[in-house]
Amino acid sequence: MAIQVNYGSDWPYTNQDPFVYTVTWGPADSECYGIPSQITPGWVADVYRHYGQEPYWKQPGEKPLASLELYQSAELMGAEVQMPKGEEVAMINDLVIDPHGGRIAFVVLSNVVGRGDTLVAVPFSDLSRRGENVFVLNAKKSQLAAGPSFDEVKDLDNLTFAEDVYRYFAVHPYWMEGGGISPISQ
Repeated sequence: MAIQVNYGSDWPYTNQDPFVYTVTWGPADSECYGIPSQITPGWVADVYRHYGQEPYWKQPGEKPLASLELYQSAELMGAEVQMPKGEEVAMINDLVIDPHGGRIAFVVLSNVVGRGDTLVAVPFSDLSRRGENVFVLNAKKSQLAAGPSFDEVKDLDNLTFAEDVYRYFAVHPYWMEGGGISPISQ
């Protein structure tokens, strides 16, 4: 799915989003100009509110944020994925983003030990940062090696596939309200 942005025929002068204008052309002393050196939950909430949305962490059932841990896609792409004891098992190849909530639904891993050249989908929430360009997967090596293969053509918009990925890794999908899901036998 491609997203096209059209600011109008007179870009960059008028007919564009005032927030985008402020960030790109506004005065450097404006509180909205650019991305601040320290991104706080309050700043991100202001961006959401500017677009008439409530931040996802303020939705019913979500925990309030005390701080944010944000990643640029450049930090994630190609990052090493390790097991909890430090054994390298894969590399982050791609991100699958849910456009409805703006969340990373799952990451696609390549170079998975024991998998050959197939891609494996893993819930993003199952990863934690260990260091610069290194993430830890909360799973067993054998579980990852047998994990759900990812096929961009048939799996990208497939809700059943996404639910199966979460179930396989025993993670509750963020898009399902209440109740749990039972993991698939591993």
